[in-house]
Amino acid sequence: MKIQLASIEQLQNAITKARKDKPLVRVVSFGHYTVVNKNTGAAYDVFLGRDEEGKRASECNCKAGTPPSNAAGAMLWKPRLCYHVAAAAERHLQLAHEIYEAACEAEINVFDNVRYLAPAQQATEHTKHTQRAA
Repeated sequence: MKIQLASIEQLQNAITKARKDKPLVRVVSFGHYTVVNKNTGAAYDVFLGRDEEGKRASECNCKAGTPPSNAAGAMLWKPRLCYHVAAAAERHLQLAHEIYEAACEAEINVFDNVRYLAPAQQATEHTKHTQRAA
């Protein structure tokens, strides 16, 4: 489920909470992160990327990102931006910068093979890659 940014205030609140709580962000692959709450140990998968229209998209499997449905199957609320996405986005930007810097030093054009995948496609690609490695 794609998380839509409702307001700048929502984003600011998520960033503030992420900076306050300082969750552990593990890189699974570029665009796929596991965010761990240090106090409770709860871990959530976050996917960052682009949707089919090329717009930035994010997904998180926490309660805010995956709202429950009623008996008719309708979501009780729209997926909301959480601090897990804010924390993962910060690490994502750091990682992108590191990749870009390394590519510049090696004189490699990192944009030759860029593909934009929706978060669900990223998970599928990661699963395929993991299965091939095993």
